[in-house]
Amino acid sequence: TGEAGGETVTFETPTKMTVHAYMMGIAWGIIAPLSAFVPFFFKTRSTPHWFYVHVGLMLLVFVMTVIGFGVIVDYREDLGKHFDSNHTIVGLTVFILLFVQMFLGFARPHKDDTK
Repeated sequence: TGEAGGETVTFETPTKMTVHAYMMGIAWGIIAPLSAFVPFFFKTRSTPHWFYVHVGLMLLVFVMTVIGFGVIVDYREDLGKHFDSNHTIVGLTVFILLFVQMFLGFARPHKDDTK
């Protein structure tokens, strides 16, 4: 809400942008850092539970990112605009790197693998 020339103007954020903002904010602002700290604090314990928590949290980040990315691409499609700002280019780069990171996480050798 704001005033322009004595008139009150209301700016509504489109629902798709709101969904994108919440998905990405929660995924990358809360869950991803939490996932990174899990091994840091719990890796030295004798149980492998920390690993399953880490993987589960990263999978949640992945799912939320794919949803958030899909929603915003659909919204930008409606506007006829794609990757025309620094924010959108960085977002696409992070999205691609997330797939690389997930692939590397699943392709890594197991601890007891002798190869």
